[in-house]
Amino acid sequence: MLRPLQAVGIYPEVTCVLDPSAIIALHFAHATTSGHLCYAAGVCKSVIEEWTGPKTLIEPVFGSSVLHMAIGLTYAEVIHLVGADFCYVGRQSHATGVVTRYDVGRKHCTTEVNGYGETVLTDRDLLHYRRELEAWILSTGPSVRVIKHGRGGLPVVGAEWADD
Repeated sequence: MLRPLQAVGIYPEVTCVLDPSAIIALHFAHATTSGHLCYAAGVCKSVIEEWTGPKTLIEPVFGSSVLHMAIGLTYAEVIHLVGADFCYVGRQSHATGVVTRYDVGRKHCTTEVNGYGETVLTDRDLLHYRRELEAWILSTGPSVRVIKHGRGGLPVVGAEWADD
């Protein structure tokens, strides 16, 4: 998912990777890899070996997604959630340009209401990720302000909507 970000001029200072599957390497192919890589044990070895910037093994990893891993590493007072939809916006699994993007059918999905009041598809894994994030936000109290961008996604308890 690094390549789609770089295609629009976003070059993260820190990139987190958690997925052990070999297909994850496709997300990094032909991408600039000079930022800091934070990775979990068991990540596809080629991603780590081909990364040109600094690398740090993170153990233990907070939560069950790279979003949780990233926020677990930050000491920011304000966190902006971009692309953290917790649903299938436009019935697509991922953003345009992500190599593992696919059309999501209704099989194994449930529905929730997004930030516009529209019914959208989601699944139990995405809802679990959202609950983990909400629990983390509530545990931080007022010391961390979380701003969620993109009302096409599900609301997150404890996060405020951005005015975008």
